[in-house]
Amino acid sequence: MDNQPLKTRLGWRHNELLLLLLAGIIFLALVINDSQGSLASPLVILRLALSLFLATFASGYTVQAALFPQRKALRLVERIALSFGISVSILPLLGVILSLLPWKITLWPIIIGLGSIMVVAAVVALHRRSGLPESDQASFTLSLNWWGWWHRQHRTNRLFYFLLVLMLGCIITVVVAILLIPKTGTLLTEFYLLGSENVAETYPNDGIVGQPMAVVLGIMNREGVPAQYSVIIRHDAETLQPLGPLDLGNNERFEKSISFTMQNVGDHQRVEFILEREGYASPYRVLQLWVNVRPAS
Repeated sequence: MDNQPLKTRLGWRHNELLLLLLAGIIFLALVINDSQGSLASPLVILRLALSLFLATFASGYTVQAALFPQRKALRLVERIALSFGISVSILPLLGVILSLLPWKITLWPIIIGLGSIMVVAAVVALHRRSGLPESDQASFTLSLNWWGWWHRQHRTNRLFYFLLVLMLGCIITVVVAILLIPKTGTLLTEFYLLGSENVAETYPNDGIVGQPMAVVLGIMNREGVPAQYSVIIRHDAETLQPLGPLDLGNNERFEKSISFTMQNVGDHQRVEFILEREGYASPYRVLQLWVNVRPAS
């Protein structure tokens, strides 16, 4: 029986970095497509898997490849461990930088920041490798002679690798459970008001009697099923304006600028925005806005 290890290269020779960048492009396409739906749908699972892979391994792998382009600089196990370590270090550092910038820690700044790090590091790694003889260039090579490799390990190393595999197994089990087990407590409908600049402030707190006051009303259906809504704007016992019925599919959003008119002068008057859902007798959500109404000059 041939005891020589069978080696398989992932992708083109010495170009596993291009495969990592391709994974990033696929993830970017899924985000732009905004693949939504059930948490167990294939596209959503693929997007989550790619995001974990890119954030916890690929970003660090490109950086270590740029730092150590020579094959003999690190062993494969050391490269993998260093890739995870660098990735874990990049994320909080990127978060601190984004928190100081106007864009803050949101989805697209994180994607752009992490993607920029990967692209720059991959370009540097490929450039540094190109200056080395092909036999000295680092590449991702897997040895499939696991049985011989295992017997060559010290008892302490075996325990370490066993615990590592056990931990990864627990993490994968938890992730699969989160994706596949339905959690009805997390299903909800977002019901919100935005001010004149489409932000959660600058609400119309002061108005003039008989003149319209405008807000942006938003509804986001995250119930997991289609739902029908209607909205009533009420002051005291008077209905100022009804809206609906509105049929929203799962993960579908409705936003619209609406106006209402106050007929009584006075300070600190309460305006209620009541969301009703088909099949529910009582109000499903209620928002309140307090306004001061002055007489017309």
